[in-house]
Amino acid sequence: MPDIITGTSIPEAYEDVRAMHGQAENIASKVINCAIQRIGREINTEGEGKALLLFSASSWEREVPLGVECQWPGDEISIIDKDGAAVPSQTLRISSAIPGGRKRICFIVKVPALGYTTYRLLPRSIDIPQDRILSVTSHLLENDWLHVEINSQTGYLEKNLR
Repeated sequence: MPDIITGTSIPEAYEDVRAMHGQAENIASKVINCAIQRIGREINTEGEGKALLLFSASSWEREVPLGVECQWPGDEISIIDKDGAAVPSQTLRISSAIPGGRKRICFIVKVPALGYTTYRLLPRSIDIPQDRILSVTSHLLENDWLHVEINSQTGYLEKNLR
């Protein structure tokens, strides 16, 4: 193996190391995939709808948006978390047009540090109470996270707070 730490190797040495690094990443990816599949087989996913297992290798809890695309025969699709609580979601149009239906649904997921959680996709609509208020006027847009004021003369952002 060439010594490239000094940064003075010939170009071929860098190409060799890049190939070795790619091979190491490929092997690690296969090992991780096999381990996740093995863990997933041991998790009870019985219940209504389709189970969606989400794993996190991060050392902190993650709360992030996620888009999932799956084969889904009906028009209605909803999501519940591991405790059975409805999760706000949005169904997006996808570019493929497969009869019988593929759906792409986006929602915010919470996954524990170095762990997993389960969500369920359900073939029905669920009403989700809206505890967040959105205020809209001709020059104002405001909710729990955003306060935007628009100058009515120029159309420019006047204020963007929070």
